[in-house]
Amino acid sequence: EQLANRALDYFKANLAYHFDHQSMDPEKNRVDYFLFEDKKGVCRHFANAFAMMMRMGGVRSRVVGGYMGGQF
Repeated sequence: EQLANRALDYFKANLAYHFDHQSMDPEKNRVDYFLFEDKKGVCRHFANAFAMMMRMGGVRSRVVGGYMGGQF
């Protein structure tokens, strides 16, 4: 719980949600570039960065993406 809260605190203090997901340089490591250089991204950037940070802290984690549309 402490590790997750520290990661979230870093996100809140240093990162911004940005709709232009093309702003990331594809030649660089996306997670490192997102966390330490560009510091802006969309939901997938936050999810991948959080999962990697948890893995590095010894917490087993993964990201499942996508959605399934439907009708009421």
